[in-house]
Amino acid sequence: MIDARMPVIDVTAAVFLCDGRVLSFRRKPGQTLAGYWEFPGGKLELNETLAECLQREIREELAVQITVGDYLGVTDHSGNRKKIRLHGYIVSQWSGEIQLTDHDRMLWLGAAEIDTIQWLPADEFFVERIRQHLR
Repeated sequence: MIDARMPVIDVTAAVFLCDGRVLSFRRKPGQTLAGYWEFPGGKLELNETLAECLQREIREELAVQITVGDYLGVTDHSGNRKKIRLHGYIVSQWSGEIQLTDHDRMLWLGAAEIDTIQWLPADEFFVERIRQHLR
């Protein structure tokens, strides 16, 4: 049960889609939940919109400029005495070459492969939401 008094942290996630495939990123060793696959993003800062947050986080994590696309929705996830409100967006346009800083691998997955990796629990909501885009 989620305690209503838990602080709520808004976080964004970028779901890169291209040619019927989704791009996943694996957390590198030494990080919390190392080895799990995720959609990159991060925490919303003061006076920042969700789109601005996602653009900043992707620039910091992957060194690319993105165009924020359609909103996929929001899901709540709790742990470590805090509640995460995760907002997902489709990204289908970006410029630059992706450089991994917070991750040790990236992998393009089609519909048949999306269940072959271990996703972060918070990102499973978006995995379900994008299945229709992968067909």
